[in-house]
Amino acid sequence: MVSDELRIFMWKLERLSHGHQPHVALDLTPADGEELCEVITCARFHPIDCGIIVIGFDTGRVATYDISTTKHLGKSLREFEVAADHEGTLEQFASPVTHLAFSEDAATLYVRDEVRVHVYTIPGQ
Repeated sequence: MVSDELRIFMWKLERLSHGHQPHVALDLTPADGEELCEVITCARFHPIDCGIIVIGFDTGRVATYDISTTKHLGKSLREFEVAADHEGTLEQFASPVTHLAFSEDAATLYVRDEVRVHVYTIPGQ
């Protein structure tokens, strides 16, 4: 899996040698370029359900999507807000998500931004 600011791409490794293009798994590209309000900064597959992907955005938002049902980002399954909890000059704004990681049992999601690590417990895992 690879992403740019607007799309998540997936390759089948055995098809790369035959010149096949990657499959666009998710597309955030708006119909009108002026509607763009956030870009993808990182993405990670759920460790147990490979149809679920977690995406971090430059706005500090983290959302989960079911890629088996849609190619375009619509309503997310669940969202995690990286709260800006410090008052000050720059820290009052949410930082872009720089890294996502799951615990081995998928019960915990670790979200890293430019300032700190946020830990979320995922119920039902």
